[in-house]
Amino acid sequence: MKVLSQTHSLRVLLQDPKRDLSHGVRSIERVIASLENMKISAEESFSTAFGQAEVIAKQIGITSTAPRTCSRQAHRNDAYVSSAEEYYRQAIFISHLDHFVTDLKTRFGGVLKDVFALQGLIPQ
Repeated sequence: MKVLSQTHSLRVLLQDPKRDLSHGVRSIERVIASLENMKISAEESFSTAFGQAEVIAKQIGITSTAPRTCSRQAHRNDAYVSSAEEYYRQAIFISHLDHFVTDLKTRFGGVLKDVFALQGLIPQ
């Protein structure tokens, strides 16, 4: 859960008025790279988190199952998989990673990086 601590520190860093914005941009790029690496190694990244979730679920008496699949699904992701872990990795984990990366790239993309680079020209 290294990425969670990075996103927390990124939030604090971006809200600090005394911080350099170019340092914030580099931090954003590191978080994006971490999320993309998690997507590349989704099986390993997700299996540890899913294993921890299963342990907690067993302690309170819940079994993990994938939602029922049908031949035609229009309102949710209908992945054809053999286990609950595969379903949640494909339907939830990878799609959320894609969403987070796209959102960060949209919010802190090209034009904003150029504006942050110009901050050194503005006198205190």
